[in-house]
Amino acid sequence: MDELELEFKVSTPLYQRIEEHQVKWSSGKKGKYGGGVANNSSDPYRVERISMMGEWAFGSGIGMKPDETYREGGDKYDFELGATIDVKTHIREKDEVIVQYADHRNKNPYYYELDKDFYVFARVLSDDRREQIARVRILGYLPAILIKARGDIRVSPYKDTIENYYIRLEDLFTIRGFVNEFRLFNGLNKLQENIKCINDMDYYIINKVGERYDD
Repeated sequence: MDELELEFKVSTPLYQRIEEHQVKWSSGKKGKYGGGVANNSSDPYRVERISMMGEWAFGSGIGMKPDETYREGGDKYDFELGATIDVKTHIREKDEVIVQYADHRNKNPYYYELDKDFYVFARVLSDDRREQIARVRILGYLPAILIKARGDIRVSPYKDTIENYYIRLEDLFTIRGFVNEFRLFNGLNKLQENIKCINDMDYYIINKVGERYDD
């Protein structure tokens, strides 16, 4: 995988906006902590917050806001740009990313479909709930067919009823070409170098030429 290309700052106004939505999104999920493995009693909406941070980070790279509309059961995809895209956001610093493969909690296992065209991977580098700021890095992407080819299916070390595809970071494709291609496909300006941050709800992308994407 190429050197780091996309890293974003979640500012306080955007953080607060995400916090408002995380409760709504989690309310429709079953279980004590909304079904998320990373949720806990002190941070019951962590999974939803982390997920939305990743979507905002990727969305800023392509000049689009995430769809924040609540839908019972969740969205079919995170973005649609002539192809469907799912953003998978991680919180643990590892040399792999994961995509769910199977859930064996019930008598009949449930096997997840790789039903999106592309999977984009992100990692939250820092998440300061007191100051309400965070940093997110886009790691890379893979088309669904290569997740099957390159992923190693293993049992999750955190939940032994879950199996995941584990994909090495070095097996991901660089995000730069992917974002450029889809921005051009949609008639948008080519992604500039050195994108550094997203500035809250104005959707202002600070980069080499100071492009701005308004509502």
